[in-house]
Amino acid sequence: MSLLITNLTRFQIDKKWLEKIGQRIWQVLGLGDHREVGLVLVTPNRIQELNKQFRHKDKVTDILSFNYREAGTARGVFFGHTGDVWGDLVVCLKQIKDQARGVKKSWQAELTEVLIHGILHLTGQNHTDSASLKAMQDKTMSVLKGLNFKF
Repeated sequence: MSLLITNLTRFQIDKKWLEKIGQRIWQVLGLGDHREVGLVLVTPNRIQELNKQFRHKDKVTDILSFNYREAGTARGVFFGHTGDVWGDLVVCLKQIKDQARGVKKSWQAELTEVLIHGILHLTGQNHTDSASLKAMQDKTMSVLKGLNFKF
């Protein structure tokens, strides 16, 4: 998997680190095919606008996943993609940093957990009720353990 990273924020982030995390998540999930995934880092205002537009929720969120294999999804919402782009992950780093402070962990660990969750959405998994949410949370924790990263 390769990440097409676009940073639309003032935060400085190590793109090589992000690519490494994305590739490891992909490996642990066993998603063997080579795919490209867009990763767009946005401000709280922008993710709130997108959340309202696409999910009808007028609030800031940490991540939005756009799976371009689903019917009715506009391909290349954020990029002028060419090739086999599987989907886009839109991430609000400020929200992730705020969440990390709230649970007393590093923002890198929080971002990794959020990326796993987003990639699971790209694989078609969703949480429409408490049971499916628990299943996704369990899968996220399993993948996180499989990464064996120190944050």
